[in-house]
Amino acid sequence: MPHDWNCYLTNVNGKLASIFLDLGLRSEIPDRNRLWLLWIWVQLKSPRPDGLSDDSEFDSLIALDKRIAQALNQKCKGLLAGTITTQGRREFYFYGEDPENLESAVLETNKVFQTYQFEWGSQQDSEWRQYLDVLHPSEEQLQRMLNGNVLEVLRSEGDALTAPRDVTHWAYFKDDGDRAGFRSAVTLLGYRIDSESEDRDDEYAKGICVVRLQSVNRAELDEAVVELYRIARKFRGSYDGWECQVV
Repeated sequence: MPHDWNCYLTNVNGKLASIFLDLGLRSEIPDRNRLWLLWIWVQLKSPRPDGLSDDSEFDSLIALDKRIAQALNQKCKGLLAGTITTQGRREFYFYGEDPENLESAVLETNKVFQTYQFEWGSQQDSEWRQYLDVLHPSEEQLQRMLNGNVLEVLRSEGDALTAPRDVTHWAYFKDDGDRAGFRSAVTLLGYRIDSESEDRDDEYAKGICVVRLQSVNRAELDEAVVELYRIARKFRGSYDGWECQVV
């Protein structure tokens, strides 16, 4: 099973939350061998005022994360789907074959990390609703996460991400009319049409590539991408990402 760990900030029950999840599970679920949701909540010792974890606790939490994952795997065949850090605690969510040994796994971990307080529980979740409805980002949140991944690649190549540059975007549609609607809408926003394509073997056969001189500041780029994503959806299409040169 391929793993693709990523994180994002959101609100859960009206409170700021940091969610760390394995996006790679999305194409593999529901796993019919793991029908039980197993959760462990751990109270942080020095949370930030906003309820997230503080850097001073980073090393301890890394060690705790590894120990819990190891114990749940050994005792319950547990697979870590993700964590939520919010309101001064870290919530671990696993999917396992059987909850029978969950308490044993937690108590075993607590012996090593005696200064932490643990809560735990389980319930059947054969359709993996906790993963899909709570842990997994919305489509727009996912676009923002993908933006961050590309920006990290640019930064690793020495790009300071301060200079505006031409940014190229792609979108795909089912028919010419929808593509034409998208074309008209983005032209009003200052995009230039770079090219159009057609793939008769694909449901979204009508492709379009647009370009605009713009900032790659994270907030401004997120705003531009989400705007294009929404316009593509309005015309029953699919936004398919962006690229730019390293500056």
